[in-house]
Amino acid sequence: MTRTRRLGATLATTLLALVALSLGNPPAGAQPDGVEVTVQPGPAGVVPTAPRLPVRVTLRSESSRTVNLEVTTSTGSQFYRVELNSGAPTQTNAVMPRPSGRIEATVRTLDGDRLGSGEFLLDPKNERANVVGIGTSISGGNKPRNVPSIAKIDEATLIPLDSELLDVPGALDALGALVLGPGDVERLSDDQQRRVSAWVARGGNLALDQARTDPLPVLGTAAEAGDRTAVGTGWVRFTNGLGAKGDWSQVVEPAVAADGQPGQEQFIDDLGFGPDGMWNDMLGGVGFLQVSYLPAWVIGLAVLVTALLVGPVLWWALRSRKRRRLMWLAAPTMSLVVAGALLLAGRGALADASTTAIGSAVSTEWGTSGMLALGTTPDDSELVLGDQGEVWASKPRAVMTGSGTDRRAEQPLGTNDFGYAGIGTVSVDDGAAVSLNAVDRPDGKVDVSVTNHTAGPLVDVNISGFSRQRGFGDVAAGATEKMEFEATEDLNPLTEVFPSSNVDGGCVDMFCTGLPPGDQFGQGGVKPVAARGRITVSGTLNAPLNVGGNSHKTSLYVTVSAPVVPPKNDPTAGAGTSIKVETVGEPLIDPNAIIDATGLEDDSGLPVDDFDEGGGAPPVGLDGLPSAEPPADMPTPSPATVVGAAQSDPTSEPLPTFVRISSPLDLPAAVCAAHTVIDDAQLWTGATWEPLPMKDGRFNDKRFAEPNEAQRYRLPAIKAGDAVFLRFTSNLAANPAAALNCSEAP
Repeated sequence: MTRTRRLGATLATTLLALVALSLGNPPAGAQPDGVEVTVQPGPAGVVPTAPRLPVRVTLRSESSRTVNLEVTTSTGSQFYRVELNSGAPTQTNAVMPRPSGRIEATVRTLDGDRLGSGEFLLDPKNERANVVGIGTSISGGNKPRNVPSIAKIDEATLIPLDSELLDVPGALDALGALVLGPGDVERLSDDQQRRVSAWVARGGNLALDQARTDPLPVLGTAAEAGDRTAVGTGWVRFTNGLGAKGDWSQVVEPAVAADGQPGQEQFIDDLGFGPDGMWNDMLGGVGFLQVSYLPAWVIGLAVLVTALLVGPVLWWALRSRKRRRLMWLAAPTMSLVVAGALLLAGRGALADASTTAIGSAVSTEWGTSGMLALGTTPDDSELVLGDQGEVWASKPRAVMTGSGTDRRAEQPLGTNDFGYAGIGTVSVDDGAAVSLNAVDRPDGKVDVSVTNHTAGPLVDVNISGFSRQRGFGDVAAGATEKMEFEATEDLNPLTEVFPSSNVDGGCVDMFCTGLPPGDQFGQGGVKPVAARGRITVSGTLNAPLNVGGNSHKTSLYVTVSAPVVPPKNDPTAGAGTSIKVETVGEPLIDPNAIIDATGLEDDSGLPVDDFDEGGGAPPVGLDGLPSAEPPADMPTPSPATVVGAAQSDPTSEPLPTFVRISSPLDLPAAVCAAHTVIDDAQLWTGATWEPLPMKDGRFNDKRFAEPNEAQRYRLPAIKAGDAVFLRFTSNLAANPAAALNCSEAP
């Protein structure tokens, strides 16, 4: 009995020891702890309606290790190599081409074992159209908050934006405007000044909270008269300390309508497809590699020579009895020699293979950058991404490393392997690949000159502006071409609901054959811009450019924009085409009304009835999700800025549309006429909206397309650099920027 008890005790002790051993020493590949994952989209947790969404993933681990991070959205997946330090949070800044639905971040070991994951559910109701970054010297707080814009046209979400956040990839792309105090400007690094300047030229609105100076701070270019200077499709404004006083309703301007800001939408629109998560499949069908294969006659000759050597030649050379046994050695040796020669020749052909890059870019004075797809060879095993780039598609998988200006991606490729990668936003030129100049003329036309600064031709060039588009002609490498562009006749006041590119043959498939690479990857043309006073030129640039750290033969759909400027010798000699007219503050449609009317449900998984009584979106917490109670410093949007279901009915009250008018010159009163598609026009006086007085009644204005009936309005005088805001109403889908003619009325 005692022996049995001892045996039982021994077995129990052994089992306990084994259990303790298994708990204390996990087998190879297992991890004693996981990783905490937090996902935050948008700067400071505010999700903008922008073509690129910055996403910050914070990882926290109890042990130091190297892990792989995968960020997955509806647009695909991106991969990062991250070094974790024990107990310390590690932040990774990703930039996703406009996603929808869920953002998921998954952490794995280098062997593929899952360590943790986190997710964020994007809700379209919480997206902000007017996101404004505020320098810390004048922000007056450290949390996002909503304020009304000028004339209460829309609500702006203010985000305190310190110098470090300006270095986050995609942060500027998430902003519609940026307000900096003198102290913020002084702290900008050279790279930040360059980045902000290019952002302005692509459509950003930079407000400097100081008195006017010339040249412009940050950009270093000449300032126009007054407190406002047009740069590319954007603006630089002086707000004379109003921001430091907290008077944001006089500082923050309404957001520019999406179709009036081509630089902001360029990267996505010109690719020809949206966030459908199929980019890898699409890019896999594009031929990025050009290989000079061995010609058929070389292969045939090698086979014939091998047959002759192994057959008649060896028989004749080894015909004697003593030499016949050498056949076993000579025949395979000769075959191997010929095969080796073919292999060397084939590897030489692969070594001489060239890769191409195709994509879309915006050219500014401060650099040319865009989104591109390129073929990769072993020479491209490390892709240079710069300070804003990311890999949005690749095969084989490219893993991103580094931060700041040293962002790179590693794509392992064997000796004879090749692949592809989609990267953006990356620089392809430190300066302007293509530059543009547009000058007002007294006859209502604009003198347009386009200069190609690259070593390749710019082909299939189009010029657009003033609600029209036409072909321009090709521009040779290093050449400048000029054209007269009509700006004041045949204006189309009706909005083009379904604009189409001017691709010959009506081809709608972006990968259809017969088109040059630039058109296959992008658009063959651009839609007319809902703005006046600026010119946009686009075309396909066929030139060798540095993409991802190496030179590639590049087919780049490039766009450049410039404001129309008055004649330098005599500023009063123009016809008024330098006046800027832009559609701003697009009305918001109540999603509940759409859902109730159609019976549709959104795919966010969130309730569709959590709006306030006025149709406003719920307050947004710092985690990006609706909060139960609005924070004290983040009021809900004003119901007055939201258009309800009744107004979306064409039989009800007309929809309001807002227009901003400014000029580099002093404008006299009564200079504008509006097409009769506009039912009513009102002016913001600084306190209220008041009707614009009419003058003389209706008249036939040949500058408008049929029907050409117009109405003169007494617009007050505008000082150079000032801006006035108008509110138009119409029962039709009108384009006020085209319907409003700010040349001298006849």
